[in-house]
Amino acid sequence: MYELKHIKGNTYYIACPTNIGIYNDNGEIYLIDSGSDESVARKIMQIINQNNWHLKLIINTHYHADHIGGNAYLIKKTNCQVYIPPCEQIYLFNNELEANLLSGGIPFKNNLNKFLKAEITPRENIISQIPEFLEKIDLCGHTEGMIGIKTPDNVLFVADSLNSKELINKYHINYIYDLTNYLATLEKLSNIKCDYYLLAHGTLETDLLDLIKVNSQNVLTNTKLIVELLTTPLTITELLKKICDNYQIQLNATQYLLLMSTLKAYLKYLIDKNLLKIEYQNNYQYIMINE
Repeated sequence: MYELKHIKGNTYYIACPTNIGIYNDNGEIYLIDSGSDESVARKIMQIINQNNWHLKLIINTHYHADHIGGNAYLIKKTNCQVYIPPCEQIYLFNNELEANLLSGGIPFKNNLNKFLKAEITPRENIISQIPEFLEKIDLCGHTEGMIGIKTPDNVLFVADSLNSKELINKYHINYIYDLTNYLATLEKLSNIKCDYYLLAHGTLETDLLDLIKVNSQNVLTNTKLIVELLTTPLTITELLKKICDNYQIQLNATQYLLLMSTLKAYLKYLIDKNLLKIEYQNNYQYIMINE
């Protein structure tokens, strides 16, 4: 864990719970994501120092706390710059917005934890562009503006656009913000040819087609399950419970928010496909089959 691994040419990664990408440009380091918190950032900084590198830029693929949590410490140590897709910048400045979004308002106290609340990134270190030799690829769906980064070595860091088979088997329903865009991203990835691909929460791959099929099938399995469970109209809370019972999932406070938000993404997709509809009765919102 937290071991520096060489991929190809000047491209490396640090193997950890949220894999950290590195591109070395003559000793100037471009970091792809920064981990979950200061403890991870300290390990990153140790590796940088051991190799006599200089941290130039952190590229945050998206705003989730496990990808931006090391920003503040690394800036404090190196005064490096930070790039994040413009539509997600605001999450760096207001570190309660992720929990707000998932909660639909001000979050309960027990949801303001390091999994949803990263340390604030200073505004003055944010830049609006990255070097031309690093290619941004739009991979939205997991979040509104998530990107992948392709290095000159033909290595693509795919962020959270794909889940490993292990994660799918463990959690069954992994976080998605916009299911329509997520499926479009899977299709896009199937047409991007690189020598290596690194998942943020997974392994280094030389081909993504099998994994793309697994992720697509997982979405199909979940959409079918939702429809099958709606033999009678249900509230979204009732439907969430039935899904969790089916998969034998026990949710904590953070998982509840993530899965409820993901369920809404599935419902939006199915409603747009005219497979489901919403009706309001006796001050309840019901989800039902659109017959």
